[in-house]
Amino acid sequence: MTDFCLLKKEYVECFEKVFQDQYDIVYRLENVKFFAHLLVTDAISWDILCCLVLTNEDTTSSSRVYMKNLFLESAESIGITQRNNRLTDRTLVEYFDGLFPRNDPKKTRFSRNSFTSIGRGGLTDDLREFITTDSC
Repeated sequence: MTDFCLLKKEYVECFEKVFQDQYDIVYRLENVKFFAHLLVTDAISWDILCCLVLTNEDTTSSSRVYMKNLFLESAESIGITQRNNRLTDRTLVEYFDGLFPRNDPKKTRFSRNSFTSIGRGGLTDDLREFITTDSC
């Protein structure tokens, strides 16, 4: 699949659309390894993660499990450091606002707690300051 994405931009667009569609029906599917692979090989853009919103109101237990597995699979494939570098890339961070919300301390805490519960709390270290500052 990676080769198809390298050959034509149309494939990238199709796989990115499929990612969004599959996320919408995540409770019925087990496809996270496929999309983790497409992400870590840069076959599809990391900006596709803009459709993920990690709040209590916007997720179900199935979608949280999907996100958990996506992050675990991607770290397993390229390593935690490289995956974290992608998530802190200045050209991409705007697409991750739904994963790391800073518009409401309650949502920020939910995101931080979610990542911490799967052993990925380090992804949200920068949110600690937002929570502390807003709580004062």
